[in-house]
Amino acid sequence: MRSSLIIALVVAAACVSGAQAVTCGPCNATSCAESTCGPNTPYFCNAGYGYGGCAAHPDAWKDTKVCFQCCDVNECAARFSCTGKCSQAVCEAKGRCPITSNYECTSGKFANGCSANASYWGFQHDCNSCCDITTCEYTCGTCTAAQCAAGSCTSKDRFQCTSGPMANQCSNSAPFWGEQSQCFGCCDTSTCAATFSCNQKCSVAVCHSVNRCPITSQYQCTAGSASLGCSKNASFWPFDHQCTDCCDVTQCEFTCPPCTLQQCSVNTCTPANPYVCLAGTLKNGCSAIPSYFGEQSQCFACCDSSACPSGSSSSSGGEEVRLH
Repeated sequence: MRSSLIIALVVAAACVSGAQAVTCGPCNATSCAESTCGPNTPYFCNAGYGYGGCAAHPDAWKDTKVCFQCCDVNECAARFSCTGKCSQAVCEAKGRCPITSNYECTSGKFANGCSANASYWGFQHDCNSCCDITTCEYTCGTCTAAQCAAGSCTSKDRFQCTSGPMANQCSNSAPFWGEQSQCFGCCDTSTCAATFSCNQKCSVAVCHSVNRCPITSQYQCTAGSASLGCSKNASFWPFDHQCTDCCDVTQCEFTCPPCTLQQCSVNTCTPANPYVCLAGTLKNGCSAIPSYFGEQSQCFACCDSSACPSGSSSSSGGEEVRLH
């Protein structure tokens, strides 16, 4: 747009008298680098109000007040090209050039310099090589099982950075991570699909095991090399290839109903600790907390002796039992 305007000004000023005559010689390195003139308009105005303008014929710049000097870009020859792929070190550098100025000088006095012009660095003698940082970009592929298991991205922001300083962060844009120097890979978490669920009741064997997971990490792997592993995340085990099944140990919990007359007759718990364990390693243990025995793997059933008729217990001694 600017070139068209300048050429229009040139035509408009072509008949103005007293202007300095111009001869277009070969462009020097600086003009070659700064020029955007193509083969059809190779005459570049490099001095005057018309700076940056291009013309199809050298006479276009003669006898005008808008351009005092011009040169012929046909004589330009770049020493190297910036269209090549950048090295991994350049791609992963924190100070990498932005996408808007994607041609980076990679060696010489101007190393780390950026330009939007692919031919710029090839004409700068203080730059010895360059590359196009858009070649650093990549696409987000399918997540692996481990990436799916470790992921925390939502369907709204499903693209996850998988390595680099920005690892485990999420974005709603597929190209975003490929443009970041501090993210070295990414995947699309929408491709994750669990083959089983941990939101299911555990078997009696798991519920009564001394190695049962605690309530604070309730999702237990029950099969595979990761068996007995615990997690707070319901989706963790379904995406871990070392686990082939899992369950939720909170579903092992039970409540303590009122004791029957028969249970009352053998009850040793006091009114202060009325909840009695009826079966398992903790049998005959007492607690003041209604949910206590229901959370313990070593108690298989319990009842509430506070409903027992007065004088029905066999002893007044029962002590509170706690697992540490």
